[in-house]
Amino acid sequence: MLHFISILNTLIFSFISLLHLYWVFGGQWGIDSAMPDDYKESFNTNTKSSIIATIIVALGLAYFAIIEYSVSNNILSLNQKWIKYSFIVIILIFLIRSIGDFRHFGFFRKIESGKFTSADRNIFSPLCLYLSISTVFLFWKYFSS
Repeated sequence: MLHFISILNTLIFSFISLLHLYWVFGGQWGIDSAMPDDYKESFNTNTKSSIIATIIVALGLAYFAIIEYSVSNNILSLNQKWIKYSFIVIILIFLIRSIGDFRHFGFFRKIESGKFTSADRNIFSPLCLYLSISTVFLFWKYFSS
């Protein structure tokens, strides 16, 4: 079970990371529902700062994929403290993301219209909650043995 969850999470993080890189290089698939309409106005995908921010997100997600994969496959010889803190960061980021900002995204959002809202309700928030809970499980199994 540990290996399956580790691989599944690795694939999810890898896919999302590659999707962000796809957007950096001008890809359009999925970009319409990637963020709330209010945010799209201030986050022009053609500006240097938004490209850099998207690259940083892609690199962070790739790092999360490596950390999750390393748990069941021992490919990294990282300090146990470093892995532990990385897991805590992953858990908190995705738990907070699933809860949301109480306005635009997350399970407790107030705005209920638009492409993003539908994707957030059906895909993004449940996926973030899954990633948080499954990473708690991996953390517990990895550090309790």
